[in-house]
Amino acid sequence: MPVLTIMKSSRGKGKRPRELTEEEQSNLTEFKRINKTLTLETMIFNEPYTRIPYQYRPAALFEHEPPQLSFGFKFTDQELADYAASKNIIPSSACSLSMAVSVYVTELVGSIIRDEMCTSGKTGSEGTVLTIYTNYGPNIPREEVDRIIAWFKTEFKFDQEPRWYITELLERLDEKETFRIPVDRTSNLETREALSHVSYHVEIIDDRWQESQSRTQHS
Repeated sequence: MPVLTIMKSSRGKGKRPRELTEEEQSNLTEFKRINKTLTLETMIFNEPYTRIPYQYRPAALFEHEPPQLSFGFKFTDQELADYAASKNIIPSSACSLSMAVSVYVTELVGSIIRDEMCTSGKTGSEGTVLTIYTNYGPNIPREEVDRIIAWFKTEFKFDQEPRWYITELLERLDEKETFRIPVDRTSNLETREALSHVSYHVEIIDDRWQESQSRTQHS
């Protein structure tokens, strides 16, 4: 994919706007495709993610703040309750069962594991993700992540792999239906170079979304 080089048309008094070159027009079209994947509806449709697309990571360069996504293992309330009972984990009055389990797991695995509630309509709000890290951090070495994943598989006796789930606060999701990046934030060289990495998985996400919309219209 070409590096995005979205340019503002220069306007002067009495002058017509400069027409976009073929390359600029192509890059603008690609950027619009990327932005299509930044609506909450599309994000939820494709959840959970095996690998997180780059456009779902925050980018201070152009004030891009996507919803929080957590990388970890999703549990139902009953699964957490069964695990807590088997380990004699009793939450105090100051914390929830999921928090008590996350504290217990943190002590065993030797790395901070947070409990984050799934907040998308697709995965359900009653599920909890025991989270290794989120798209906002912290940065953990790959070998450490692999060790934690192996511990989970042994401890919980399952073969499933961790996934990315939307765990943003419901209040923020209710307020914002789109996380698209305004084109006027992409005009300088630094942000254009950053956006050259944004296309990761955009084709897969876009194709899945378009296919689902087509099925809906013909059903």
